[in-house]
Amino acid sequence: MSTTSMDIRVQPGNAPIIIPRRIVVRIMRCLCEKDVAALATTCRAGTRIARHTAWSASTRFKNLCLNVAPPGSVPPIPGETPISTASIEVISIVMTMLGPWSMLNFSLTCSAYNAAFKNYMLSLTYQAMNRFELPPKRFLRIMLATSSIIAGSVPANILSGNNFVATDLDVVSPSSREDSMRAIFTEELGFELSGSSVPHGLQHTARMIHTYKKNEKTVRLWIAAGENPTLPVMLSTSTFVMNFISPFGIYCAYPRLTLLNRAIINHFTDEGIGSRFDLSYLRVNKAFEKYTERGVTFEVDDRSWSDTSKNHRCYVSATCTHTTRNLYDTWGMHIPFPINYEGVKPFIALGCLLTFGTRDFYLRAFRAAQVIP
Repeated sequence: MSTTSMDIRVQPGNAPIIIPRRIVVRIMRCLCEKDVAALATTCRAGTRIARHTAWSASTRFKNLCLNVAPPGSVPPIPGETPISTASIEVISIVMTMLGPWSMLNFSLTCSAYNAAFKNYMLSLTYQAMNRFELPPKRFLRIMLATSSIIAGSVPANILSGNNFVATDLDVVSPSSREDSMRAIFTEELGFELSGSSVPHGLQHTARMIHTYKKNEKTVRLWIAAGENPTLPVMLSTSTFVMNFISPFGIYCAYPRLTLLNRAIINHFTDEGIGSRFDLSYLRVNKAFEKYTERGVTFEVDDRSWSDTSKNHRCYVSATCTHTTRNLYDTWGMHIPFPINYEGVKPFIALGCLLTFGTRDFYLRAFRAAQVIP
């Protein structure tokens, strides 16, 4: 199954993408006759259900579905048969009933599902920004101009489908943008600075955290130690928060874990830096407790789950934290927003190609980039 034209890249590996029959039936039940026929010609899963499932009481409607594609025929290329905007909205509504893994799988089978998936993710991002007193379209433009990203609980919540409510929103900006971002928050967005602190144990990736308040909403501005705002994200306490929102979309480093509410603890130690994620750190303990209460399962490696342990290969598997990774590999997932910025070519990570892994690999990468003094 090719995903080239869909712009959502997930490496299936040894785990096949399976669309449950009941889910396809549920979506098709919500559509009009014309759109069921159109949808069935754009999606193999839809064709199979339309042809073999007699769920409609209308004989005429059933015959329409059964005659969409003769047995053995190959459906046309996705997108050749138009589906109404109203039906795409219906698909979006039905997709909210599904788990995030089912939503992603659906988006890989059909251009209509794919469009609905992108719009749904953008709407969730807008909702999160509004909740924290940030004007969505305007703030995405600010992020574009300052090479900033949104990290922490907000993208994790959007991707995992958990019902927890993020208590704060984290923005990460390059070091050179600190002054401009501070001015934007206070002068343009109407926030008040409530405090600044040096992140304990994080100085090699983030050198300062500024906390802003507005109408009892909290936004934290993280200033990266260098010009790459993704470094603090990829060196988070666990894989569950190794995600971010850029002006172009949402990136998830470990979709096969995050979308299933799973996380691998990031044990990162070095004599020159100290035990950055030593479990004795109060902040780290609180992070694990917080996400455990939100339904996340933490393990020390991917061999703790039966479905990933069977295919585990150290330094090779997508869910192995020893595997060398970068933002453009096939193991990660980028969900692009349906937004076009005039004169700007979309790219995933604001032009920053970051290679990441764990433990000894981090140290080699940092020293090579002269991030560690």
